[in-house]
Amino acid sequence: MDGPYNWGGLAQFQQRPGFPPIFRRHGMKDEDKSKKQLINELSELRRRIDQLQASESKLKQVEETLQKVHDGPEERVKERTIELSRANLMLKGEIAKRRQGEEKRKQLQAQIRQAHRMESMGILAGGIAREFNNIIGDIIGNTEIALYDIMQGYSPQPKLEAVLKACLRAEEAVQQILTFSRQDEQEKRPLQVSLVVNETLQLLQTTLPTTIDISKNIESQSGTVMADPTQVQQMLMNLCSNAAHAMRKDQGVLGVSLVDVNIDADVAAQYPDFTPGPYVRLTVSDTGCGIEPDMLERIFDPYFTTKGPDEGSGMGLAVVHGIVKSHEGMITVESKVGEGTTFHTFFPRIEREVTFKTEAPEHFLMGNE
Repeated sequence: MDGPYNWGGLAQFQQRPGFPPIFRRHGMKDEDKSKKQLINELSELRRRIDQLQASESKLKQVEETLQKVHDGPEERVKERTIELSRANLMLKGEIAKRRQGEEKRKQLQAQIRQAHRMESMGILAGGIAREFNNIIGDIIGNTEIALYDIMQGYSPQPKLEAVLKACLRAEEAVQQILTFSRQDEQEKRPLQVSLVVNETLQLLQTTLPTTIDISKNIESQSGTVMADPTQVQQMLMNLCSNAAHAMRKDQGVLGVSLVDVNIDADVAAQYPDFTPGPYVRLTVSDTGCGIEPDMLERIFDPYFTTKGPDEGSGMGLAVVHGIVKSHEGMITVESKVGEGTTFHTFFPRIEREVTFKTEAPEHFLMGNE
C-alpha cells in the first residue's frame, strides 16, 4: 500500500453517495490509518457473516425439527392403523374359530342331552310298564264287573266311570313320556318351576322302589324363572335318579324342596360366575352312601361315574351341570360319606307374569297301584 497510487482521487471517490462507509472512514488519504485496523474491520465483518450463516443453519435445523414433529404423529398414526388392522383381522379369525367351536360344543351338548334322555327313558320303562299293568288290570276288572252288573240288571255306570278314569291315567302317562323324550328343545319362557317339579315327582314315583320315601317341600307360589320346562324336568329326573341309586341298598329318604332365596354378595363371592340377586332354589337330597371328598371335584365331568358298567354312562350330572349353566344358574353339592348328598340348583328369578304353565296331572302315577 505504500506504492505510487493516486490516493487523492480515491478520497474524492469515497465521498460520493452510496460508497460503503467503511471505505469512506478508512480511506487511504488518512495515512495515519494503519493496514491493521482495516484488517480488523474486515475480520469483524467476516465474524458477523459467520454468525448469520450459523443462525441460518440453526433456523434450518429448527424448521426440520418442526417438520418432523408435524409429520411424526401422522406417521405414527399410519403405523398404528396398520397394526390395528392386522390385529383386527387376527381377532376376526379368532372370533370365527371360537364361534365354530361354540357351535360344535352346543351340538355335542345337545347330542349328549338327548342320549342321556333316552338312557333315562330306559330307566323309566320298567316303572311305566308296571303302571300300565295296573291300569290294564283296572280296566279289565271294572269292565268284567260292569258286564256282570248289566246281566244282573244293575247300572254299570260306576264301573264304567272307573274304566274311564283308568284310561285317562294311561293317556296322562303316555303324554308325560312323550314330553320327556321329545328331541326338540323348547324356547326359554317364563315358567313357574313348582308345576314342573310336582309333575316330575309324580312320574318318578313309578320308578322308585318302595324302600325310598319322598319328602317334598314345594312352595306353590315360588317365583318365576326363564327356563325350558323340558330341560328342568330332565335335570330333576337325573338328580333324583342319582339319589335313588345312592340309596338302592337300604331304606332312605329322597328330599325335594323348592323355595325363593336372595343371594347376597358375600355368598355369591364364594362361587365363580355367581351374581347376587333373587333366585329360585331347587334342592335334591338323599340319605345314601355319600360321595368321597376326592371325587366331589370330578362329579360334573363327562363320563365320570362310580356306577358299574351296566348302571350308567356317567353323563347324568354333566347334563345337569350343562342345563343349569345354560339357564345362567348355579349348582352346588354337599356330601358326607355314610350320611348322604345334597344338590342345590339356583335359577335367576324374574318379576314377570307366567305365560306358560304345565298343568299338574290330576292323578298320581303310583307304582303300587
